[in-house]
Formats: sequence, structure tokens, C-alpha cells
Amino acid sequence: MKLSKFFIGIFTSFILTSCTPPPPQLEDMEPTVQSNSRYISALHDMNTILEVYLPPDYGTRFYHIKSIRDFTGVSKTTEIPPDITPLVRDALSQIHYKVRHIEQYTQEDATQLNVENAMSGLQRVKVIPNTGIRTSPHYTIAGSISQFDRNLSSTSSNRYASGAFGGGTARVNVSASNSDAASISRLGVSFSVYDRHGISCPGRFGATVDVAFAKNGNDIGFAIYGTGIGFAKEATAMHGRHQALQMLAELSVIQIVGRTMTIPYWRAGAEANIFDVDPLVIENMKSEFQSTINDGVIVPFTQMQCIANGDNTVSVTGVLDEVTLAALGRLADKYNVKDRSFPNFELYCALELNKLLDTTISHRAWAAYNAFKAGVIPVATPKATPAQQKPARTSSSAPSKPNTKKASPKPAAPAPSSLDYDSALEGLL
Repeated sequence: MKLSKFFIGIFTSFILTSCTPPPPQLEDMEPTVQSNSRYISALHDMNTILEVYLPPDYGTRFYHIKSIRDFTGVSKTTEIPPDITPLVRDALSQIHYKVRHIEQYTQEDATQLNVENAMSGLQRVKVIPNTGIRTSPHYTIAGSISQFDRNLSSTSSNRYASGAFGGGTARVNVSASNSDAASISRLGVSFSVYDRHGISCPGRFGATVDVAFAKNGNDIGFAIYGTGIGFAKEATAMHGRHQALQMLAELSVIQIVGRTMTIPYWRAGAEANIFDVDPLVIENMKSEFQSTINDGVIVPFTQMQCIANGDNTVSVTGVLDEVTLAALGRLADKYNVKDRSFPNFELYCALELNKLLDTTISHRAWAAYNAFKAGVIPVATPKATPAQQKPARTSSSAPSKPNTKKASPKPAAPAPSSLDYDSALEGLL
């Protein structure tokens, strides 16, 4: 009986002291400049990739982003934001090499123009608007939060144990339980990209991510002769919805810029294995490969590729000499190229996809190629065999790799010979 009263006293003290809990101590607030997702490095990689793959004279591309709003209706519950346009703009702003975001006129701009025009009419003086003339974007991005499916899958488990010992007034009952639960939801964004003529770019743009919620709980209790006391604890963890949307915006912007500029954007964040090879980019590379053949620059462009792959023995001469053939043989073995004819797309694609992500090397490669186009040709190595070239065409269209980016006058091609590209390359490889 005395033991029972002792525990009753402990229980009463516990209840009374718990009625006036001390205020919890919070850590000092530490503001940060920006909130980054774990994939923020992929955006930084894109600047290096753009600098490696785009020639120095490639013009800046302007992108306009329309409002990206929630089309699922979930934002009404405040679980996700109703508009993620700022997240998409922030992601695009972090890709700054040859890429800029451009804002179109807003309602505030229109109001300001109307006020300025009204004032100029009253004062009978010509007022120059402060808004300026805005550049037309090359591409317009539209999209939405298109998917938020709760509890696609869930699991839960409970464990319980109890026991008793002693007898009479010394009888003690003990119980304990443990539980856990987890669920998976899916969040997705979708985008469409349009060129200056309002024509949509092919392919699907966007990404999805699974967000998880987990909860663990423990409950322990005991009773002595009818007097009980217990303790329960619960912990929850979940992926942040806003951070998930930020990550989706970043990855989608990388995809949009990479596909519209025909560069292997999947090399961004390669250590995290974020992207798969994009077949649409590969198809566009085939068109560029064919343009180098049609424009008669397949040999000098291939020599530039060799330099960009780290081969220091090759010079951009426009001549398929033994040094170039030897370099192609080494690189073909390195990248396991099966087709040993020249020119062939398998070799071209392997050289493109394996350019070193080193801006110093890429600058040297582009400088050598541009010098060749300007007529500055290095002294050819001995036993050089002239390449069969066609006169370059002059193009005034928008830049696209490699020759259609910006046509430059090229030196006269050497006199054609009876060289067989296939036999020459196969004999050395």
C-alpha cells in the first residue's frame, strides 16, 4: 500500500509540473542568401557545357516565361504554391552563358505608358517612354503544375506488448507499443516551348518527383494497483513540397535550354545520373552532321572535335592527313566506335558527346576552327592528303551548330584528289 501511495505521489507531481511547462529554447535565426536544392550544381554545370559546345560568335538566346500556375487545385489547401513562375525564372537566371530571361510588357507598363502619353498631350511636348523597346524572345515558355497525387502508396505497422508480475497490492502491469507509417505522393510540372512564330518545339518538357511522408510512434505505460503512468512519443518527417517544385523547375529549365540549343544537357549533374540521353537532341545532331558534309567543312570540324577531346597532335587544316587519321583511330578505339568509315555519324556523335568539359581546351579548339574559316591555315604536316571539300555556302539564318551558327568566308578548298575516305581511315584504324 505504501508503494502504491508513493507512485501516486510521483504521478501527481508529474501532472502538476506538466501544467506549467517552461518555454522551449529556439536557435537563433540564420538567414541565407538563397534556398538551393541538391541539384543546384547541375545549373552551374550548364554554363560550362554551353561554353564548351557553343562557338564564341553564337548569339545570346532570349527566353520569355509566362505564368506557371497550379492546375491541380491543391494550392487552395496551401500545400503547394499557386504560382511557381518565380522559381522558373530563378532557375533560368542561373544559366547565364548565352542565355537571358526577357520580360514582356505588363499591365503596369501599359499604365505607365498611358500616363506618359497623357502628360505629353497636356504639355504638348514629346515624352520618350522610360520602358524602352524590348527584344523579341527567341523562345516562350508556358506551363503549369500538372500533377499532385496523394498517397499513391502507403504502408503502416503496429507492434504491441504487455505483461504483469507480482500479486495483490504489489501487482504491476506494463505495456508498450511501437508504430510506423509511410506514404508516397507524386508531384509533377509540364511545360511547352514555342519559337518566335508560335510553333511548339517537339517533345515533352517537364519532370515528376515522388514526395514521401513518414511517421514513427512509441508508447510506454505501466500501472501499479490501478494507478498508471505512461509516456508517448511521435516523430514525423516529410519532403518539402516547395523544395520539390524548385527542383522540378531547375531540371526542366536545363532540359528546355539544352534541347532548344541542341547540346547534350544530360551531361549536367552527370555524377547524380539525373537525365537520360535525349533522342531528340541526337536527331538534331544528325542534321548538324549532314550540314557539315553539305557545307564542305566536315574535315576541319572533325579536327576541331579532336582538339576538344584533348588531342594535342591535330591542327585544323581542312586536310585529312595522317596525323588526323591517327588521332581519329585513337579516339575511335577509346569510345568503342564500330564504324570506321569517314565521315560517319557514329564517330561524329562520339566526338561530340565526349568533349572535355574544360573551357580552356574548348576555347583553343574553337579558336583553331575560326582561324581556319578566316583563312589562317597552319602548315600541313608531311604526307598530307588533300580532303575533298565543297565550297561553303553563305547563310544568314539564325545560328545553329556547327556551320549554320554564323557563316564565315572560308579559304579555297585544295584540288580534289582520288582519295577514298573509307579506305584511308580503315587502313590506318
